[in-house]
Amino acid sequence: MELPTLCVGNGNKKVGARVPTFSLPSKITCPGKSTWCVEHCYADRLERLRPNIRIAYERNLAICQYPVLLVNFILNRLTVSFPWFRIHPSGDFFNVGYINAWTEIVAARPDIQFWSYTRSWSVPELLEPLEQLKAVPNMHLFGSTDPSMPLPPENWYFAFISS
Repeated sequence: MELPTLCVGNGNKKVGARVPTFSLPSKITCPGKSTWCVEHCYADRLERLRPNIRIAYERNLAICQYPVLLVNFILNRLTVSFPWFRIHPSGDFFNVGYINAWTEIVAARPDIQFWSYTRSWSVPELLEPLEQLKAVPNMHLFGSTDPSMPLPPENWYFAFISS
């Protein structure tokens, strides 16, 4: 079995071009998406405008089906220390095994500050694993919400998107 190549991207003008990023396909990896989110998804627009981006994100998703490989691939790609690493400019934490893989990655690299926004907090079976990821000291996890959703749990920082 030949595995696809992992795609760790570079940041953008907003977060800085030297910030590594890891993305997944939008919508299909977003179990906590709301109707508002589906209608206004910026990542979906980008993937439609630039099909090569969607292909790279799909390759990442293929590797994510094997959490041990994902952990090894990401840790092997992080050969130097970066101040920050952005998880999911596109996509979200889609299952427990995937969340646990990121918990292992983040804990293994305390020299890097990781951050991500998630709507998966709204999926009951994903909340506890996300709480464990959020508890890793160098992980900055924000509950993302919009006008059609409730607020994340009280102990969460959150990002609110208004219409």
